[in-house]
Amino acid sequence: MVVWLFLTFYWFIPTPEWGFFGHRMINRQAVYTIPAPLNQFYKRHAPYLEEHGVDPDKRRYAIPQEYKRHYIDLDILEERKGGELGTNLQAEIMDFLAVVAITPKGDSIRLVRSGPGTDLYQRDTNSCPFSSSEVLHHFQALQSEEPYDEVWMFIPPEPARMMDTCGQTLSYTRLIFLDEFSIHGILPYWLPMMQHRLTNAFLRRDIPLILRLSADIGHYIADAHVPLHTTANYNGQLTGQQGIHGFWESRIPELFSADWDLVTGPASYVSNYSAEAWRMVRESHAYVEDVLSLERSIREGLSSDRIMCFEDRNTYNVLTYCLQYAKEYQDAMDGMVEKRFREAIVAIGSAWYTAWVDAGQPDLWKDAIVPTTDDDESTSDPPATAQPLGRPHDN
Repeated sequence: MVVWLFLTFYWFIPTPEWGFFGHRMINRQAVYTIPAPLNQFYKRHAPYLEEHGVDPDKRRYAIPQEYKRHYIDLDILEERKGGELGTNLQAEIMDFLAVVAITPKGDSIRLVRSGPGTDLYQRDTNSCPFSSSEVLHHFQALQSEEPYDEVWMFIPPEPARMMDTCGQTLSYTRLIFLDEFSIHGILPYWLPMMQHRLTNAFLRRDIPLILRLSADIGHYIADAHVPLHTTANYNGQLTGQQGIHGFWESRIPELFSADWDLVTGPASYVSNYSAEAWRMVRESHAYVEDVLSLERSIREGLSSDRIMCFEDRNTYNVLTYCLQYAKEYQDAMDGMVEKRFREAIVAIGSAWYTAWVDAGQPDLWKDAIVPTTDDDESTSDPPATAQPLGRPHDN
């Protein structure tokens, strides 16, 4: 019965629209954290920043690489690595790189790491490794040309060979390199890249670009403050809690944010943005267990009609989480969602303010208002039946 209810819920409520409320609200509130005189510029463009705070989610329906920018599965990645991840994305991709050699006969031979912390590769059935230069110099050349791809292929002009340390050769017609890191998300690596782009836009006094990047980075920072954006169990699918992502991120704010105190302190300058991005993500990850365990404890013993209720929404009678059930969950979390919203608001304002300071504090509020246009097809509203590219959920 519960399974049917969840299926009905997803049938009636379009997923993308269900998550837009929070992102718009957070971007709007971030405007009021900006210190003078930069606040003049952001207040002037507040309607744009609010409306376009959802653009990155829309791009998930048009750009294949977009999905991984919204999250990171810290639990999976750090368990596989055996420790904390580093801050260099390219180094982490190299650590998780899978290599497949295609022989002249068409056989696929997977090359695996010969040991932790080494760049040497060996065949699954042979303990004699190849040197890293034999394997990786082709990958590095390919990645420099297409840094955001997830699969790269090297095709030599004629069958090539490489020799392992036991003197055995491997002939191949193709080397296929698979990025097995980024599919688990790159959010804390993406945030400093976005911050750098925003700073450059301020340096160029490119107002349309400043606004677009400000709206975008606001979205990604808000995502970094959601605990379920930091775990492989992102939608409760591993613990029988399917749908909890939207419950925490969207339903709770829609029901209760009118009573929240979202007036925060002022934004401040961030001296090390990479460290700041990781701080946000790790703070969110520390809440994951509570997000899941508290919902499970409330759900236990309840009948399905006390969990999911029908509600009028626009012209539809939809099935969604019951008001009383949502209230019990919010109370059990002791203001966690409100706290993360407040922290996201200040963090977004601080990112905008930091980019402006690092660019030399240009006096943009004296410039004429530059009209912005919505000519980016990747941010058009997706069709109601469209499915996002990549991970299929509200990230």
